[in-house]
Amino acid sequence: MTSCSEETWTGHEVRAWARNQGIAVAEHGRIPAQVVALYLARPEVVRDWARRQGVDVNDRGRLPRTLLVQYLTRPDAVRAWAKERQLDVAERGRVPGQLTARYLAWFGDLVPEVA
Repeated sequence: MTSCSEETWTGHEVRAWARNQGIAVAEHGRIPAQVVALYLARPEVVRDWARRQGVDVNDRGRLPRTLLVQYLTRPDAVRAWAKERQLDVAERGRVPGQLTARYLAWFGDLVPEVA
């Protein structure tokens, strides 16, 4: 996923984070892009993004699931995902709801409330 390259990460870091979150990942080989996307959506990243959007968030504690979903479904992230799959998506304007739903379904049970 294109947005996965926005930040430097290592397989070791992602695997350790995933295991800590209860997400099963292989010891070697490719890490699913969905897992990397969730790793990059760590609380501090989502909080910074939310503040830039004018959303009031606490510095500590669990993030509301709805805030995580809002972060994951940023238009740039959905567009990058769609383009990688050669799905038709405009460069600007609203991302169709059906496309956003497909993107969220791609995460499967990693984000249970939106699967």
